[in-house]
Amino acid sequence: MIRDASSMDRPIERPRGLSRRNLFYLVAFLVVLSALAVTYPSIRRWAQAETSVDISRIRIGEVVRGDLVRDISADGRTVAAFHPTLFSPARGMVSLAVRAGEVVEVGQVLCRVRSPELESRLEQERSTLLSLESDLGRQRILSQQTRLQNEQAIGLLEVELEAARRAMDRAQRTRDEGLLNAVEYEQAQDNVAISSLKLEVARKEAAFESDSLDFELQNRQSQVERQQIVVDELVRQVDELIIRS
Repeated sequence: MIRDASSMDRPIERPRGLSRRNLFYLVAFLVVLSALAVTYPSIRRWAQAETSVDISRIRIGEVVRGDLVRDISADGRTVAAFHPTLFSPARGMVSLAVRAGEVVEVGQVLCRVRSPELESRLEQERSTLLSLESDLGRQRILSQQTRLQNEQAIGLLEVELEAARRAMDRAQRTRDEGLLNAVEYEQAQDNVAISSLKLEVARKEAAFESDSLDFELQNRQSQVERQQIVVDELVRQVDELIIRS
């Protein structure tokens, strides 16, 4: 007779740690929590967004950092330093016009710088300018003389053509009267044709030579103008050698 089952029972110890099911639940919970943490800012912005607008309807401008410049109007007085520094545009010998500590006015000469090199260049360029101006004057005189000679030559050819035409008229009347042979009449015709051709060629040559003279005159004038600019620049540099207050 079996009184109870105590003799057949054996206590079973509970396993330490988490079971497989609990471990699976824990891992799943951590994965879901991590996904929520990553997507939370996007979800929050999406939840707070009100209305979407097409990008083509939005004007986008680039914002850069810069200085804000403003005009300020103020009254004041400028006081020169005790040891001002003056700079000369060229090297040379300095001649002081005032002493240190003296009171000077605006525009008063403080010192003069004599630069032999700059002054020599100025004299050379002035000499070149005078030479170019002389060439320009000679070219103008030559142009006038050439035009006068061409006009004189054309005038003489016009007179010669008129004389040949009158001789042709006389030869025509003489031939009509039967007092002139055919050879002399044809010679008179040739003289008229030759004189007319000479006059036409002379007029064309005069027009061509006039254009050439105008071009040469314009070229000389341009050279003078360019040289005048060089001289003016050197004069400006020499004037800057006079340091004013």
